[in-house]
Amino acid sequence: MNPINALHVPAPAPAPTDDHGATAVVRERRLTAHPQPSPMPADEVTAQIDALLGQRHAVVFIGFSGLGYEHPGHVCARARQVLDAALRDHGQEGVAMIIGGTTEGIGMLYEVVANDPLYREVLCVGVVSEQVRRECPQSLSPACADALVVVPDPGGTWEVRDATGAYSYTPYPAQSGRGEVWVFGGGQVAAAEVECAHGQGVDVQLVDARPQPELLAGKLRQGKTPQQLMPINSRYFTAAQGPA
Repeated sequence: MNPINALHVPAPAPAPTDDHGATAVVRERRLTAHPQPSPMPADEVTAQIDALLGQRHAVVFIGFSGLGYEHPGHVCARARQVLDAALRDHGQEGVAMIIGGTTEGIGMLYEVVANDPLYREVLCVGVVSEQVRRECPQSLSPACADALVVVPDPGGTWEVRDATGAYSYTPYPAQSGRGEVWVFGGGQVAAAEVECAHGQGVDVQLVDARPQPELLAGKLRQGKTPQQLMPINSRYFTAAQGPA
């Protein structure tokens, strides 16, 4: 038996469609890694991540959390395509999906993977600030309960940085050609992760995904600006730039 077939590589996921059933136009851009990446720390967090991943190919997803998505089906369909390609190309060594540990927003992909037998070989990993476990442990996804990396966060920043504050553990699994980073929009924390990934020598694939309109409108009424709430969309997908 072909070993790849034995891994139950799924058929390609369907392309995203709009509300009328037509294929949706999804804009994407690629942010090329910095040519001189910052060094990787060797500490307890990176050691835990390495132990969990082993030789697996890492697929890191970054995106909105509390604001959700205007078209979650589009996000799930594109993410499935990414995971399908990873299983096709890296099925022998295995595939791990890394998100921020919670079920909100981009964290909906945990449920997609956990409930689909076609993805049963995909390891679900969460890399999360200890602030989440202190403040809202109920938001943690059970799908990554056995592969949860909790990062010290003495400043309560909700970010997953090393002791210097300059290095992010989110893109770490994809460094040195070990994986890939996909970003489906996101707020300030996600934007910071994109900058870190770029500086840490990781190419980033950006997808123009928008937040849930009602939730976005509520934040705008509180005085927030679109640039504050959806900085990735504002920075990389303005009308003047267009799709890359």
